[in-house]
Amino acid sequence: MTTTWLVGAGAIAVAHARVMTALSVDFTVIGRGDKSADMFTNETGIPVETGGLTKALAKGISPKIAVLALPVTELADAALSLIEAGAQRILIEKPGSLSIESLMDIREAALATGCLVSIAYNRRFYESTRELHQIIKADGGVTSVFFEFNEPKQLMQSDSYPEEVRRRWFLANSTHVVDLVFHLCGQPTNWQSWSNGKLTGHPTSSRFAGAGTLESGALFSYLSDWEAPGRWGIEIMTLNHRLILRPMEKLHRMRHGSFDVQEVTLDDTLDTAFKPGFFRQMEAFLSVDSSLLCSVEEHIKNMDIYSKIANYGP
Repeated sequence: MTTTWLVGAGAIAVAHARVMTALSVDFTVIGRGDKSADMFTNETGIPVETGGLTKALAKGISPKIAVLALPVTELADAALSLIEAGAQRILIEKPGSLSIESLMDIREAALATGCLVSIAYNRRFYESTRELHQIIKADGGVTSVFFEFNEPKQLMQSDSYPEEVRRRWFLANSTHVVDLVFHLCGQPTNWQSWSNGKLTGHPTSSRFAGAGTLESGALFSYLSDWEAPGRWGIEIMTLNHRLILRPMEKLHRMRHGSFDVQEVTLDDTLDTAFKPGFFRQMEAFLSVDSSLLCSVEEHIKNMDIYSKIANYGP
């Protein structure tokens, strides 16, 4: 086996494999069942070591580098097993775990062994995000930001995902938006949140609102209603622009003196050739460029914010 493992053989693993192949990475794919392994090989032409991570580690060989593309409920245990086996760098698909306690276990294990653990929030690496960041910098920073993380209520009422994932759907999916907002604009310092409503699969909340200040002094607010139609979106205001990510892969802007919303031309070749954000995210991970990656420490700090927004309690 190689010293780089891709753990998982589902659709997200296929997306990672295509990027790793394009980057000439020599890697081994660790899957579990024959059905997913056959699908993976048909899609990529790459063989899969079946039997799961436990069987692979039992051979006495462990990777230095690992990418975890497993179902949400399996990510934390797999990460701990790899850290204990001596892995030096791990990229875990978001959100790493639905439990802050499990994430803290990962952090402590990683600190004890020197393992670098990152959470894969690929929207940080969209070309639209990269261009947005440059405009914010040129304009002198953010003055205010509004965002929404609407989700189709059918997802919470479907058996397509395990009940424990649906009950924590904000963590499992919506954090893509919130992570990106605070990554671009800074952390909240003084803020309030409100939530009410419920869905069959998500009983703690279905409507969300909040507002406050960021560490930069900028103001922020959000509003989402999972019982009404809607989509994800971020609007960032600077002294010169209103910058809009809606959809997130595209960047639009409004200038002073005009109500016209114009699309910003992007060189999004990598985001169209591969799953958006995956190529540059993998480049950063493999080169140990952690400036844009979400560390497990940062993610743990954000978990308190996420729990407050979604009314998940302590």
